Amino acid sequence: MNKKGFTLVEILIVMMIVAVLSSLAVNGYTSYRKYALVDLSADSLIAQMNEARDKAAHGVYNGESPKCYGFYFDQGSVKGFDLKYSNKKIWDEFKKDWVFSSCLTFDSSNADFYDLDLDNNLLTFSGADMFALIYYPPSGDVISYDPLQNAIDDKVKIDIQYGSENNERFKKEIFIDVTNGHVDKK
Repeated sequence: MNKKGFTLVEILIVMMIVAVLSSLAVNGYTSYRKYALVDLSADSLIAQMNEARDKAAHGVYNGESPKCYGFYFDQGSVKGFDLKYSNKKIWDEFKKDWVFSSCLTFDSSNADFYDLDLDNNLLTFSGADMFALIYYPPSGDVISYDPLQNAIDDKVKIDIQYGSENNERFKKEIFIDVTNGHVDKK
């Protein structure tokens, strides 16, 4: 007997192998996508914070006057903002030095808010319920401000996590030192 073609059993075995390999590939891709989304969100927030610090220190060269730049964190969401800056100085008893007064207080009615390129559903933070980090000219130094007048820890931790399950693989931690504005990712 001259046999041409495949038997039904052979076709079913090949289809089963293809199905198993496809499911493994999809699971691997989904896992990689979650990890990449969290990692890119953490890198994006850090880059935007560094950009705000640099813009406060070096200015923007499109004819605008200097501004204070910052981030307002409130119950798992973050927004960027800028404030008008004036070079008026006042004496700071705590630092025993003259400091610029224009960005020392945060008033949301005077701030121009803008959305960051982040998925706020991924964010949670600890260290304060709501707070603002403000980078001010001419040095790009940072100050922290809590509108509720609560004490803010020197280090604030922001968790960026995919989903509600506590899977360490899909979680990044960002630490912000509010005394000097240094940002680290872990």
